[in-house]
Amino acid sequence: MRPITCNFCRRVIQAALVVSIVVLGACSGPAQSPTPTGPAVPITQVDGAATLIQATGRSSDLAQTAVLGVGDTLYTRPDTTVTLQLTDGSTLQMGPDSQLTLLLIREEDQRPLFRLLKGTVAGQSRSKSFIVQAYLEAAIKFQMVQSDLSVLPHDGDSRFRLGLNDQILDAVVEAGEVDVQSGTQQVTLPAGWQAIVEPQKPFRIVQVITPTPPPAGSAILTPTLIRIITIAPTNTLRPTSGTRTSHCHSKPHRLLSRSPVLTPKSAMRARCAGSRWKRASCSIHVMG
Repeated sequence: MRPITCNFCRRVIQAALVVSIVVLGACSGPAQSPTPTGPAVPITQVDGAATLIQATGRSSDLAQTAVLGVGDTLYTRPDTTVTLQLTDGSTLQMGPDSQLTLLLIREEDQRPLFRLLKGTVAGQSRSKSFIVQAYLEAAIKFQMVQSDLSVLPHDGDSRFRLGLNDQILDAVVEAGEVDVQSGTQQVTLPAGWQAIVEPQKPFRIVQVITPTPPPAGSAILTPTLIRIITIAPTNTLRPTSGTRTSHCHSKPHRLLSRSPVLTPKSAMRARCAGSRWKRASCSIHVMG
């Protein structure tokens, strides 16, 4: 039998081999993302669409159930959102054009810390199941300035929104009570309050909804309790550190309608003046 020397015949045989390989690959099913070997966070349900880029660099569409490992990052497109449900029923919803990374899992309580690098995330927590931190690095006067704003839900139901818009980080508490932390400052906020962080500016807390003044002659409303504490530096900016969070001191302050302004000093003074209603409306200024 004479060997095949025709170029046309060789091309036909090569094409047939390529088709056979493609068919065999399709029959074997899509490639599955490898399960993380280290600490991981199970996602029991996914509603929406997102792209998962694993710490290994492998990229795929986020499946309906998934296991996120440390260093895995989720991306949403400008026209998509995705809701992640954790094992206790708590949820995290990424807004359009957002980026969320599983930064670390804390050793002391096994709480996963998600870092928001772009866009928005809305959280609905049923327990202390996770922490979400918005993080920004901005070049200001030829220096890289780091800013962070973290939300730490309490036990019980709570709902919040965390966003990163331009160079403004903000967190709004919509229901329940959460801790909000920036740098070495931490505040326990109830529903209706907002925390704002901007590079090289004081940590601000404002009331989203101003309470209606009581009728003349009625009793003064009990002010909302806002607890301001100073904490030791944590490992949220440098996840390789093993430093734990500890409270240095805790002192409650009662605030109602005006916007308290916080700066990283030690002494605090409440200034109230004016009418009976104004006396219930205090602003906190931290003095040097």
